Amino acid sequence: MIYQGRVDGIAAAGPVDVDFAFFEAETGGASLLFEPQTVDLWDGVFSAQIGAETPGGLPASLFDEPELWLEVTVWDGAT
Repeated sequence: MIYQGRVDGIAAAGPVDVDFAFFEAETGGASLLFEPQTVDLWDGVFSAQIGAETPGGLPASLFDEPELWLEVTVWDGAT
């Protein structure tokens, strides 16, 4: 699954760590899949192939859920 995002407030270019997490509900739902990646940021825009770091890719059963929510966290390296 290709995902493209735009980030404001982080360096305009270079690698950033991004976490993708699928949940069964908007709030309080069980985590169905978690995948961290390092992506390249160019002018605040990044593109990632979700499932590329998961052995076997995204499981087809993931899309059998009645609701599916994706959380995207971009880390800027600050501690």
